[in-house]
Amino acid sequence: MTITKLPEKPQISPDILSDIPKSLLMVFKIQAKIDLGYNKALFVSSIVNKIKTRAKNPSNNDEVLVLIDYIEKMNAWSKENGSKDLIGSRSPIWKIRNGIKG
Repeated sequence: MTITKLPEKPQISPDILSDIPKSLLMVFKIQAKIDLGYNKALFVSSIVNKIKTRAKNPSNNDEVLVLIDYIEKMNAWSKENGSKDLIGSRSPIWKIRNGIKG
């Protein structure tokens, strides 16, 4: 399996940036059956909960939108590399984005 280059990481606070891209990559590896023995749902839940927690504070709205856009790019990257969405379309993060923008 040939994997294309990952999307560039967004410029946001390093505390959350260190976790989310690693977790998204792990979800990809689980889906591609590269890393077996892990539970995808736990990684996705962790990512979603971090974003939901950040979204509770309106001063973090810009950061939350950047993170959600990054997840969207990672979903596209995942599909490009023969896998499915890392975080599905029914996830609450998409409603958070609509709530912030709307």
